[in-house]
Order: sequence, then structure tokens, then C-alpha cells
Amino acid sequence: MSGAEEPFVWGVIANVRAVIPCGPGGEHTQSGLKHFAPGTKVWVLPHRWDPGLERVRVIGRHRGGTRLVKLIVPVRSLENFRVAGVYRAGLWRQMGRDGWDTKEAAQMAAEQWASESTGEDRNAGH
Repeated sequence: MSGAEEPFVWGVIANVRAVIPCGPGGEHTQSGLKHFAPGTKVWVLPHRWDPGLERVRVIGRHRGGTRLVKLIVPVRSLENFRVAGVYRAGLWRQMGRDGWDTKEAAQMAAEQWASESTGEDRNAGH
């Protein structure tokens, strides 16, 4: 990849948390997610349906496998949100040709999700 090459789109990357609170009030914990191991890098897709920002669509390598899977996960199960260009056509196709047109727009989304992922669970006890 040369330095002059432009990305197809800008994306947001995050990692699956190693320890994720679960159960009523977050009294239990789990290691990673059912389909993603702790630390797995996932691409977070733009919001299209959950205005509450509590769940996001992600693409990442399935736990114990090599194939990419697209799933919906709680934002609180992710950490280390950051922006990166999508340079691989195969990944861009897997993303449904979705992403952000500008790096600034992707950065705003990453900051919003980072804030949401560290906030209190609004549904605790429900």
C-alpha cells in the first residue's frame, strides 16, 4: 500500500473487553463474548437502527476461527475505540460498503461510543 492510496471509507475499530460485567446489576462477569475472544479487534459499523447507542453492529474474526462474522453486541463489551482507514476491498464489501466519508465523522462516532462504553448501565436491575 503506497502512502498516496486513499481508503475506501473511514472506519472505527474497537477491542472486545477481557472482563465483561453481566447479569442483574453486573454482579457476574464473563471473559470476552460468546463469538469473540477477549481482545479481538472488531470493526464497528455506523448506526442505522439503535438510537440509544447501547448496541452496535460489528465485524470481526470469530472465536476459534478465521472467518469474519457480523454481529450485534453491547457497546459496554467493547473498549479502545479508534479510527482507521478501510483499505481492503474484501473488508469493505463485508462491511456492506458502509463507513464514514471523513476521518472527522468517524472520530466523532468513536468518541461517542467510547463515552457510552464507560458509562453506567442504564438498564441495571431491569
